[in-house]
Amino acid sequence: MNLLVWTLGVPLVTAAIGALGGPRKFHEAALIGGLALTFGLCMATADQFLGGHVPAAFADALRVDGLSALVLVLCGFVGLLSATYGTGYLRRNEARQLVTPRMRLEFHFLIPAFVFAMLLVAVSNNLGILWIAVELTTLASVFLITFHDRDTSLEAGWKFLMLGSLGLGFALLGTVLLFAAGQRHLGEGMTALNWTRFMQVAPELHPFTLRLGVVFALIGYGTKAGLAPMHTWKPDAYR
Repeated sequence: MNLLVWTLGVPLVTAAIGALGGPRKFHEAALIGGLALTFGLCMATADQFLGGHVPAAFADALRVDGLSALVLVLCGFVGLLSATYGTGYLRRNEARQLVTPRMRLEFHFLIPAFVFAMLLVAVSNNLGILWIAVELTTLASVFLITFHDRDTSLEAGWKFLMLGSLGLGFALLGTVLLFAAGQRHLGEGMTALNWTRFMQVAPELHPFTLRLGVVFALIGYGTKAGLAPMHTWKPDAYR
């Protein structure tokens, strides 16, 4: 099977295992083991790219370039560190009755689900899949922000969700405009939203529609990324 598909599939399976009931030690081993394997696969995928082969899947909808190879390795590494630290954090707080078994299951599901979404963002060569992947990061991270159900975390979660959703609305509009700009040259199939195909016909696209689409996409994804001045959700979410 394609190495890139394995890289995305392992955290997805790890998340599914995390959602199941079972002994704590089993979940801890599955979480850390799954994300360690994910990190190894990220390294292997990046190495494959550096070796001259371009990993791709699903009609080039997923594709690795130099930047995405770097982001894959970083996301895999940070995901593994977060899981390792989080396991000890949950164990200590469960002993102090600050974390319930249900919260532990949520954590073991949300962390690999978030890692999967981030990796999908990194390798998305298709604007539609990119939008879906960023939406998945929102859905996973909002429950991590509100993990302890405190008033401050709930407020931060709602602010993050509202502003993030607004940003994704702008990003969706930008995606539609970019699709409209390239429709005459690229057709109407899903591959019409592939970045690599856009680059091939970029000089022939309608300039006003193209620029307007880029502006909306930049505002939308910039809001989701917390770029100033659309960063007002960030201090509360990271507190």
